[in-house]
Amino acid sequence: MSKRTKLKLRNMKLFVSKYILNGRYVVRNILAITIAITFVALTIGTVKLVQMNVGNGEEVVETAVEENVLVVTADAQLDTKSIDLLRGVLDNSHTAVVQADSKQVVANAQNFADKCVSTSDDVSIVKSASEKSEIVGTLPDGAVGDIVSTSGEWYRIKSGDVEGFVKTSSVLSGEKAAKYAKDFYFLYGEVTDDDVCIRTQASKEADIMEPAYMDVKYDVDKSKTTDEWVCVVIHSGDKGFVNADYMNVVEGYPTAIPAESKDKNAEEKDTEATTTEKTSETTEKDSSETTTENEATSEATTTEEEEPTTTETTTEATTEDDSKNNETNPGTSNRGAISFSEEDINLIASVLTLECGGECYEGQLAVANVIINRYLNGSWGSSVSDVIYAPCQFSVTSSPMLDYYIQNGAQASCIQAVRDAASGINNIGSYMYFRPTWNVDTSSIGSYTIIGNHVFY
Repeated sequence: MSKRTKLKLRNMKLFVSKYILNGRYVVRNILAITIAITFVALTIGTVKLVQMNVGNGEEVVETAVEENVLVVTADAQLDTKSIDLLRGVLDNSHTAVVQADSKQVVANAQNFADKCVSTSDDVSIVKSASEKSEIVGTLPDGAVGDIVSTSGEWYRIKSGDVEGFVKTSSVLSGEKAAKYAKDFYFLYGEVTDDDVCIRTQASKEADIMEPAYMDVKYDVDKSKTTDEWVCVVIHSGDKGFVNADYMNVVEGYPTAIPAESKDKNAEEKDTEATTTEKTSETTEKDSSETTTENEATSEATTTEEEEPTTTETTTEATTEDDSKNNETNPGTSNRGAISFSEEDINLIASVLTLECGGECYEGQLAVANVIINRYLNGSWGSSVSDVIYAPCQFSVTSSPMLDYYIQNGAQASCIQAVRDAASGINNIGSYMYFRPTWNVDTSSIGSYTIIGNHVFY
């Protein structure tokens, strides 16, 4: 062995001992060797596979896609069968994505292939395929139903809780139904918990616009809604964001109204009409009685100097009777204006925003009158602040949102309700308490009135 060869062997041993067998590089070297071996094995396997599938001048590589096979030729071309296969896979994938999106807004003809939609306010659904058959429900304008089967000029449909037959000529189906139903599609959100806030941006760090109320249905802007945040439209028309974990999004189309529900509604309307007539008659009688009382009062005033004691007694008795009548049937009355500072009005309105911001105006006015009645009563303190922050009275005083509204301004409708109540408009009489309708036994409180979702007593 020549001296040159010996020198090369010596250098190789030094290299191996220093960079390969050295404990500092064991992990790196093992990984490198593993990768090298894997690469060699794959290369050999590929070569053998190509040799096994050589035929008619083509080198074929088979790639399994589930239970199907794509065929790639040597010149990187796909055969016709493989192209059709890829198209099918892509179409299926697209369909799966669309079906997975439960909030798909745009209706299409394919979705409405087995659906129909009403184009008038009162399309009858009958029990059997006959015009003389019993009516089991109606389809209002824009209501959608699933077509179960077709029998001549009749569709058998199911819409909501109603199943029966409708004339094919009275509804639309397919592409026409899809286009017509778009105008009746609804998408709204309802919060599922208390103390949920609407924020200016889709972030927990964003500023708070106002609280979200559980009894309010918020329109949803789907274009700005994500999996984590729901974009809603508030009463002012502005848009805000609610954490999707605390909002249930409801969407769909109107459905059929059962016949019994419609009959019940008609009965209620008849009852309301009858009540209105009776109320009108009662009002006329009360007006006549009031006129008579005024005449009697005028006569009593004429003899006031002669009989002062009798007149005073009569006046006190009348006032007590009026008070009792207000408690039984509050109606709307005027007690005279009360002067409040802007700070007091804002404080009361801020409480209203949290207590009843989602109620109708009459409900907000009623809560404002509860606070004013307590202020006039004096049992809860001598100032508006004393009444609001009295122990164990208004739970919203412990919410940080109250300070937010005090500093940034309360809901506009609540401010108006407080101003109207302060001017003397009173729709609850002398009542000084209120509770949610679901949290009170009315049989145990005697005189009361219900406005919106609250019982006042």
